Amino acid sequence: MKTIKKGDYILMQFGHNDGGELADTLRARGSIKGIGEESKDIYNPIRKVNETVYTYGHYMRKYVNEAKAKGAIPIIISPVPRNNFDKNGKIEKDKYGVWAHEVAEQTGAYFIDLNEMVIEKYQKMGVEKVKAFFPKDHTHTNKEGAILNAELVTKGIRKLKNCELKKYIK
Repeated sequence: MKTIKKGDYILMQFGHNDGGELADTLRARGSIKGIGEESKDIYNPIRKVNETVYTYGHYMRKYVNEAKAKGAIPIIISPVPRNNFDKNGKIEKDKYGVWAHEVAEQTGAYFIDLNEMVIEKYQKMGVEKVKAFFPKDHTHTNKEGAILNAELVTKGIRKLKNCELKKYIK
């Protein structure tokens, strides 16, 4: 936040780690599922402090509103899907992607539905071709998968109405 200035574009994407335990001992904590204003007081074992944890939507609204207060232009990007094909070769839309869209609507932020775009691309490619993007686990892609995701973000920026960021894309 210290470096954000008026006219900056802020692309924000959260969700993959938000589904974790609120007081996880191995990594940063998650958030409460949903977009409401619920909260829970926890002891954070990593930081060794008591803290209040809010919903995914609460944090997204906070980030959007803080960016707007500095004169920046927020763009929420839904999370990329994991490599989770069902037996019919389909991938279900991520609930964090749905919540990201709802927060974008609530706050007036721009929105790129990367979750949907990648799902569409993966389903056309098929299970075996997509598997090559995920050499270690079902969440983190290799370089080729990252390039595909970046190309789709660029495509999403080009489709944003009244967004001047697209003039910077070649």
